[in-house]
Amino acid sequence: MRFLVVTTQKFPAPPEVVPSLIDAAERWQERYSDKLEGFGLFPGGGGFGITDAADEAELHRIILENPFTPFSDYEIKVIVDAPTAWRQAREAFAAMTASA
Repeated sequence: MRFLVVTTQKFPAPPEVVPSLIDAAERWQERYSDKLEGFGLFPGGGGFGITDAADEAELHRIILENPFTPFSDYEIKVIVDAPTAWRQAREAFAAMTASA
């Protein structure tokens, strides 16, 4: 399953631990590079990733292992590829109008 994960800063990390968090987060990104189709950071904190995880449990583990998780809020959206989403939208609309 593909997910868009957007993280924003909940509260700042203590300045004295930020350098080690950055190093640990870079290692985390490298460890999960095969699961991250896209990854970026926002100026001032937070970032995003398009994650290809087997299921919600794997996504949960990936997020929990991110060193910035205790300092972050997350917004997670499931991604459906466009051709599938358009086909499903047409089918749903057709079913709604047929029963009306």
